[in-house]
Amino acid sequence: MCKHMLVMVAGAIVAFMVPKQSHWIYQGNAPPNSTMVWYPSHTPSPGMCHIHFWGNGTVRVDGHTIDVDQHRYMFVYGPIPTVEYMSLDTPLKAELHLHV
Repeated sequence: MCKHMLVMVAGAIVAFMVPKQSHWIYQGNAPPNSTMVWYPSHTPSPGMCHIHFWGNGTVRVDGHTIDVDQHRYMFVYGPIPTVEYMSLDTPLKAELHLHV
């Protein structure tokens, strides 16, 4: 019985020390009047997204419309959002930090 407990405790300690990826960084680009494309294209679990937009135009994220004048920050919870961008001539760039 004591050996079984020792194995369980050792397994818990090793599992605690193994690094887990819980933070991803994505880059996004969108020409005027288009949908943003995120790089890299893999999709992790949903979590808290911190998005930094820069450009001049209007952004629509999950049904919310936001004006972007130079820089705009936004927090969203869930999967990586679909971003629709409307502008006359300026492309939109973004950086997304996803914390799971």
